[in-house]
Amino acid sequence: TTKKAILLSVAISFVFIAGTLVLVLTNENTKAVMTNPPSVTGKLHQMGLSSITMLSLFIIACFKTSFAEEIFFRGFVAKRLMKRFGYLIGNITQSLIFAVLHLVLFAAMTNSSVGFLLYIFLISGIGAYLIGLVKEKYGEGSIIPGWIAHGLGNTISYFIIAFVI
Repeated sequence: TTKKAILLSVAISFVFIAGTLVLVLTNENTKAVMTNPPSVTGKLHQMGLSSITMLSLFIIACFKTSFAEEIFFRGFVAKRLMKRFGYLIGNITQSLIFAVLHLVLFAAMTNSSVGFLLYIFLISGIGAYLIGLVKEKYGEGSIIPGWIAHGLGNTISYFIIAFVI
């Protein structure tokens, strides 16, 4: 993984952070779901701000969610789609699959408008596309840049939702 890939990954993490914060701050349904005690961020909030909570947050954000999604979407799905259809079609397709799954997840969890669900689709798809781009063009095919972007974005977003909002 190159230095440029890591720097781009950090920049991409802000796509995830901004996207998540817009979701929570502009949509009451999403805010209610993400701050509800059974949710990950709701459980973290209930635990209170401590070193154990921060460690739990880091493990959940970086390993349970981000690492698992990067292995599956960029390490498995994108790799095979790009091999079969070429970089551009493969990357667009993996980002559309990622976006559709996030759209379905949010549609099932919230009572959001079509416009808001379109926003979720777009922000998820753009983030997935950018991670695929960095992986292939700057990261020597490694999932590590995507893991950095996804993990950092989730860690900061989860912290803000659990302890700031």
